[in-house]
Amino acid sequence: MSKILVIDDSIFARNMIRKILVNKGYDICGEASNGKEGFEVFKSLKPDLVLCDLMMDEMDGLECLRAMLAENPAANVVICTSATDELHAHDAIENGAKGFLKKPINATELISITRKLIGESEVGKKKSGKKKSCKTILEERASERGIAAKQLLDFYAAFHQFTGFTFDDKKVDVKFLQENGPGIRIGVCALLAAKMPSDQAEEMMNVFESLYL
Repeated sequence: MSKILVIDDSIFARNMIRKILVNKGYDICGEASNGKEGFEVFKSLKPDLVLCDLMMDEMDGLECLRAMLAENPAANVVICTSATDELHAHDAIENGAKGFLKKPINATELISITRKLIGESEVGKKKSGKKKSCKTILEERASERGIAAKQLLDFYAAFHQFTGFTFDDKKVDVKFLQENGPGIRIGVCALLAAKMPSDQAEEMMNVFESLYL
């Protein structure tokens, strides 16, 4: 299984990247909060892909990139940066980075560049052999999380009320959810709050969110 290292001084950013990639079956083998620590973890774990923040204390992303490429010239390093630092991101490309991602991280772009550099995850390969509908996947994940049938029915009713579509409509696919999921999550969660305790509504929406992140 391919290993991914995340280097970022923001725990929020690290958690977001972890959530997106783990949901797609990738292994986050390590994390670090600055470039100096990240380089030591890199030498120890020898990851297949590094997602590295640009602006950090102790050792910034460019310094860390140079150190990692000196250790392993074939290393796959992707720089993560805010839009205002895009010029520096291009400097990183010139110094050997394989790409860069703008913050806030877009799930689709993160998954795309990960697949490009290290391929599909083992989980993704298994899933690609037999395509399941979003409804089937949601029901399987809901069952794994102990979500009751009534909660699912309430979710389907709220989804239809908010979007005008039934959840098993052919239009409701991964692409549709990636484009509309965040807005749907807010609206449907508000409707569910009137039908079930807030913690149950949040758990149901977390399962829904896992379909498109």
